[in-house]
Amino acid sequence: MNQFVSLSDTELWNTFRRGDRDAFAFLYQKFSPALYTYGFHFCRNRVQTEDCMQDLFVHLHQHYSTLGETDSIKFYLYRSLRRRIAEKAQAGSRWVFQDELSGLPQFEMETPADAALIDSQTAQEQKQKLTCLLNQLPRRQK
Repeated sequence: MNQFVSLSDTELWNTFRRGDRDAFAFLYQKFSPALYTYGFHFCRNRVQTEDCMQDLFVHLHQHYSTLGETDSIKFYLYRSLRRRIAEKAQAGSRWVFQDELSGLPQFEMETPADAALIDSQTAQEQKQKLTCLLNQLPRRQK
């Protein structure tokens, strides 16, 4: 496991994509605590967060050879988990709503510091792609 500590995200991801089980285990150990905190921020349900994380890592394990490249594993995992949580919400899963919590003691949750950074990076990436695509259009279509 210590052999993966010195690898960059790209190298670690590519090692995992080639089927290295130790690399997969290292990915899980390294990113699962932060991923759980990030996921819990969205659905506020421990079981839902754990289910979505398990679904994500099972998917990664089953489809490792067909996954795309990434420069930031954390960004890739955060985005994937957020997508899974949203899909479960749309599928009609039972979610805890604020009025259901009215009789329970309230706790203040801190979001991971990099959650806002990831959201801004996603928005910036989308803007760049849109600008690039718009620049490819003929002047008349713009």
